[in-house]
Amino acid sequence: MLVDQQIQIEKQLKEEAALRLRNDSYKAAARQAWSESKLGLKYTRGFTQVLCQQLQTLLLSTSTVGRGLTGLKLLQQSQLQADVIAFLTIKSLFNSLPLVYRTKTGVRRVSMAIRIAKLLEEELRIRHFSEDKTRRNLLKKLTKTFDKRQYPREWRRRTIKNYFDAERMSWTHWSDEERLHIGMFLLLTVRDTTGAIELTRESSYVYPAEPLVTEVASQLASGDLSMLLHRPTLTEPTPWTPENIFNGGGYINASE
Repeated sequence: MLVDQQIQIEKQLKEEAALRLRNDSYKAAARQAWSESKLGLKYTRGFTQVLCQQLQTLLLSTSTVGRGLTGLKLLQQSQLQADVIAFLTIKSLFNSLPLVYRTKTGVRRVSMAIRIAKLLEEELRIRHFSEDKTRRNLLKKLTKTFDKRQYPREWRRRTIKNYFDAERMSWTHWSDEERLHIGMFLLLTVRDTTGAIELTRESSYVYPAEPLVTEVASQLASGDLSMLLHRPTLTEPTPWTPENIFNGGGYINASE
């Protein structure tokens, strides 16, 4: 009798956990911040790690020929670290692509490329702004204010830009053409390294890869991330690699 009651309680808890996980993902996706959801964080970490490994090699490259060379050279000149570029690229993709709602809608390739480059550009300009100690302290105060509430990204961006204008500092660093070169280089690198997106010459849109969409849907249906899965273990975590990137990296858990 007690065993049956325990099984029923665990089943109910799992259903409630799955509902919380879905609501969290849907709400985050609605405000274009799925990478910050509980499930989105898992995939953002894994895909960022794999992409970062490839970018570290590419950023050290001295090749004078190859696809996307202009975008690569611009990234090398920016001196942004591979992990920062990888994180912001994956974050931009996961926040823009329809990963939660299974639709055939994609994002225009040019728009997505420029969106990624603009995110990197903002990081670059903020770093330049914070080189001054007074400005750096100001940014810290703003960040604390932003963290207290979930302000819309565009509102945060506009607020910071107002301070740039007050200091008579340029908000832009690259031209539209340069942004396009950078964004397209990163899109192709993501496709070839992680397989997270579908991108072909025949289509002017970027789509999330079907295996990724299927895996996200499976996680949302099971709600496993909201249950106690990671128990004490002596087993080392499995590295994230292109071969196991959709579902295989990280710690072994009770569902495996």
